[in-house]
Amino acid sequence: MPKNEPLSTITQFKDAWTHERPDLDPTAVATDLRMQLVARHFADSSNSALADFDLEWWEYDVLSALRRIGKPYICAVNSMNDILPLTSGALTHRLNRLVDRKLVTRRGDDDDRRRVLVKLTSKGLRLVNNAATARFQAAESTVDSLSETDRASLDRILDKLLVNTVDQ
Repeated sequence: MPKNEPLSTITQFKDAWTHERPDLDPTAVATDLRMQLVARHFADSSNSALADFDLEWWEYDVLSALRRIGKPYICAVNSMNDILPLTSGALTHRLNRLVDRKLVTRRGDDDDRRRVLVKLTSKGLRLVNNAATARFQAAESTVDSLSETDRASLDRILDKLLVNTVDQ
C-alpha cells in the first residue's frame, strides 16, 4: 500500500459523508479510523516480530509479565491477575499452553499451599529476552518517523483519550 493511500482513503471518507450527510461531522470518525489503522500497523509489526520466535501475542504477554517482575521470575498466579487483565480461566489456559511448551513451570507454594507459583524456565527466559528485543525494535521502527517531541505529544494525547474512555 502506498504511504499516502490511507490518508487519501480517509479524505475520501470525510468528503463523501460531508456530501451525502452534511448534518454529520465526520471528523471524529476520521480520527477513529486513523487510530485503528495505526493500531493495526503496530499489531502487525509486533506479531511479525514475535512470529520469528514462534510466539503468539498472548504467549509473549504472559512471558514478558514474568520477565518484568525480575529475578527469580516467579509469581503467584493470583498476583498475575493483577498484572494481566484476564479472567482466571483465560490465564489458566494460557499457562497450560506455556507449561506444555516448557516455557514456564507451575508448582504449589511451600509456604502457602493455597497458592500456585509460576516461574519462567531458562528456555522461557531466553525466548522472552530475544523476543522482547525484536518487539521493542518493531515498535521503534513503527514510530521512527516521529521526533521525540512528536512522541511526547502523541503520548500525552493518547493518555488523555485513555483516561477519558476507559470505564465509559
